[in-house]
Amino acid sequence: MTTLSLSFARGRLGFGAGLPALGDAPNALALLETALDSGITHFDTAPLYLWGAAEPLLGRLAARRRDEMTIVTKAGMAPPSLAARLTARVRHAFHRRATPAATRSGLFQPAQVRASLEASLRALRTDRVEALLLHEIRADQMSDELAGELSDLKQAGKTRALGLATPAAYAAPLLQRYPKLFDIVQVSIEDLAALRPNAAVPVAHSVLGARAARLQAKAASDPSFAHRFAEETGVDPKDRVSVGRLLLRTALATNAMGVTLFSSTNATTIRANAALEPADPAFAQRVSALMSAAQ
Repeated sequence: MTTLSLSFARGRLGFGAGLPALGDAPNALALLETALDSGITHFDTAPLYLWGAAEPLLGRLAARRRDEMTIVTKAGMAPPSLAARLTARVRHAFHRRATPAATRSGLFQPAQVRASLEASLRALRTDRVEALLLHEIRADQMSDELAGELSDLKQAGKTRALGLATPAAYAAPLLQRYPKLFDIVQVSIEDLAALRPNAAVPVAHSVLGARAARLQAKAASDPSFAHRFAEETGVDPKDRVSVGRLLLRTALATNAMGVTLFSSTNATTIRANAALEPADPAFAQRVSALMSAAQ
C-alpha cells in the first residue's frame, strides 16, 4: 500500500463539495477559496455532486491553485443526463409529487471507471487526482478486472491513491479481499468504528446534519437529557452553531488518523471551523456516548 503524503491532512478537516446548497450559492467559488485560504487543503468531490457542477467548480480553483490542493473524486455514480433532468423538471411543474430524475449508479465496469476518471480530470483541469474512490460500490460489484484497471490508473499517475466511498458493511469485505489495493476508506462518522483496525486512511463524513437534528429533537423532547448534555459538554443542545463545532471537534479527536469532512455555504463558519482543534479524547468519548443516547 502506498504511503500517502502529508497532503492528506490526517486529524484535520476537509471540505465536501456535495452540499446541495453550494450549487445554488452565487459565491460558491469564493467559498471554496475561503476554505483553502483558511488552511483546508482536502477537497472531496464526485461527478454526481451538484448535478455535475461540482468538479468544474473545483476546477476553476485548481486552475489557479492546484499545488495547494488535495483533490479526491469518485467513480461509479453519475448525475442524470440533461434530458432526464429537463424531463423531471417538466413533470414536477405539472405534478408536484413527480419522482425526481434518478441517479445513474453501479457504473463499475473497468472501461466505465476509466472514462469517469478521464472526464473528472478534464472537469477538474488537472492531470491527476490525489485519490479516486469507488462511489457506493457493493462487494458483489467488485471484480479482479476492475482491481487491475484501478492499479493501471494508479501506475499511470492519474491517481495517487485508491479507495472506497461506501458503507462499512460493503467496505469491510472489500478491504479484506484486496488488502493492498485500497489506501483510503470513506464512511460516515458512525460507521468508522466498524472498520477498525485497518490500514486504510479513514475519511469521515455525515458528522453534522442528521446527527445534530437528532440531538436537538432528543433535547426538545427530554429536558433531563438536555440538562445532562449541557452539564457534561458545556454546550446548550439548542445552540445549533455550538453543537456543530462540538461535533466537529469530537470527530477530529475520534478520527485522529484520518480526514473529517464538512461543508458550509457561510464563509464565517468555514473560517471558524478551520480553526477548530480536536477535543480531548476522554471528552470526545463522553460526547460520543451522549450522541448514542440521543439515537
